[in-house]
Amino acid sequence: MQLKVAVAAVIRGVGNRILLIQRGHAPESGRWAVPGGHVESGEGYETALCREVWEETSLEVEVGPLLYVSELQNGPERLLILDFGIEHVYSTNAGRALSDAKSLGYFSESEWQDLNLAQGMTGLLTDARVRRFLAWA
Repeated sequence: MQLKVAVAAVIRGVGNRILLIQRGHAPESGRWAVPGGHVESGEGYETALCREVWEETSLEVEVGPLLYVSELQNGPERLLILDFGIEHVYSTNAGRALSDAKSLGYFSESEWQDLNLAQGMTGLLTDARVRRFLAWA
């Protein structure tokens, strides 16, 4: 079994909404998650996160604090996922779905509960530190 590292972005939008993408490809195609992906060999976490966010949302961001760490089993692959808060979005647009994302949207605390979420998202979105970052606590 191989352990891979992935990074993900908790992006707070206007009105304390969180940016979620609808995955366009396997694994978990059609399910909603925070933007992110694998860290490539020799790549730093912040560089990987900025690249993944850009590839999926067209947003340029500044990485903030580490908020949440989880581990998921995905077939023969085990993922260690590091979820970072995004301190600042430099882009002037609200983002658009690119690459692995089928669509994207900003959701309030009550709205995301009606979505078909990817594995691990409920744990992330209900974590006390994440909720404080999003001003939901």
